[in-house]
Amino acid sequence: MIDCQDVYARYKMAEPKIRTKHKLTYITNISDIVKTMNTMVLYIVKFLSKELNTMVKHEPKTKEIRINGIYSKEDIIHYLREFVRLYLLCSICNLPELDHVCKKKYLAMKCRSCGNYSKCDLSDKVYKLMQQTISLKPKKKKENKIKKELMEIGVHDDDGIWCTESTIQERRKEIEENTFLKKLIQ
Repeated sequence: MIDCQDVYARYKMAEPKIRTKHKLTYITNISDIVKTMNTMVLYIVKFLSKELNTMVKHEPKTKEIRINGIYSKEDIIHYLREFVRLYLLCSICNLPELDHVCKKKYLAMKCRSCGNYSKCDLSDKVYKLMQQTISLKPKKKKENKIKKELMEIGVHDDDGIWCTESTIQERRKEIEENTFLKKLIQ
C-alpha cells in the first residue's frame, strides 16, 4: 500500500512520519494514516501495544501516537502493514472492503467486494476492542424511529438532508415533553 507508485491507486496509506525523543518514538501524522485506512486510532494503538509489547498512547492534543522505545520507520511501516493485513483486508479477495458487524455474542467481518462473511476471534484484544466500540454505536432501528417521529412533526430539510444531531436531540426532548404533558392532561 505504501510503496504503490500509481497516482490513481484506490487504496493507499499515508507514509508514517516518525520522530524520536529520549527513549520515545512518535508517529506524528497518525490522523492522516487513520483517515486513509478508514479505521480508528484506538485500534492501531491497541495493536501496536500488543505487537511491540510496550506502552503505546494516543495524545489527542498533539494528534500523535507515543511509543515507549526507539523504533525505526521501517519497523513502524512493517507493523502498520501487518495491522492492515490482519484487520482491514479480506482474507479471500485481499481488498480493504471489510465491514465489522457486531452481533450479540460475536464480531464478524463482511466483505463488500466478494461477500465473504467470517467470525472474528474475540480472544484477540483488537477484535475485542472493535466489538466494544461497534456495540456502542446507535442502532439503526432507533435512528429510523427518531426520523419517523421527526417526519411526523415535519422536521426535515427540503433537500431531504436531515438536521444536525443537536436539532434532532432538541426535537426528541420536545416530543418527550409533549407526550408527558398529554399523559398528564388525560
